[in-house]
Amino acid sequence: MKYLSCHNCQHSNPLTSEYQIFCESCGKKMENNFKSWQKKYPHKNFEAFQLEVGTNKTVQTKPKKKFTLKKGLQIAFFIISFSISFFLVKKVTPKIYTYFYELAFPVSELLDKEWSRQYFLNKQVSVSSPFLLEKKDLDLPLDESVKKVILEMENHIYESNPNFNIVLSYATYSASIGKVDLKGASNGTANGAMQELKGTDLFFNDENIFINQYPAILKKGTFNAKGEEFHFKIISCVKKDLTLVNLITFWIGKNENYELLTDRIVNSLEIR
Repeated sequence: MKYLSCHNCQHSNPLTSEYQIFCESCGKKMENNFKSWQKKYPHKNFEAFQLEVGTNKTVQTKPKKKFTLKKGLQIAFFIISFSISFFLVKKVTPKIYTYFYELAFPVSELLDKEWSRQYFLNKQVSVSSPFLLEKKDLDLPLDESVKKVILEMENHIYESNPNFNIVLSYATYSASIGKVDLKGASNGTANGAMQELKGTDLFFNDENIFINQYPAILKKGTFNAKGEEFHFKIISCVKKDLTLVNLITFWIGKNENYELLTDRIVNSLEIR
């Protein structure tokens, strides 16, 4: 197998698809991807790219690094951003069961109904949904020095539908960290879910938006895992540099009703 080395983190990415654009390790765009290369060589195909650009994976021994608060915070952002999506997307259920679930509870019936608004973080965060998001406590494996800078953290989840899940999570950090890495948190959510499922062909588009005056990233994309195509829409927003809010939606298979459902949910997010 050939690999494509990420110029940012030096990770060797298995070169399995011509649509492989983002590094599966750090989430950053690889400038040496096939699509960019093909613009220079339009008459060459993916097989030629594998032979000319792909490399054999080499094993490098790196010196053990001392744990630092900065490194710990990077881990904390990483875990908090997608630990919940790990929990959800691992529940891939048999297609026969999901088929009958759809017959019993058709999503189309929810689209024209009135939805209730749920409030979080002392009513600073709210979202409209036809489903109840329930609080879920997770015991995250964080170093004590990292725990000290996490002032508040909560996760609220809807997981009853085998095809579709919603997560709203938020974490507020001490001013000692500087500020939350919005781009890293957004990429970590999608990359982490795909890696946990040993998935491939991650693709997404980012849209930089604002929720009220707070910067946010709306991410829409797909990846393949366990014989299924996973679709997701994610909003990551940073409030006053120190509070990270994630609204995460996942569903299995191409489905226009879920597209409409998630559009309405993510568009309803308010942060004050």
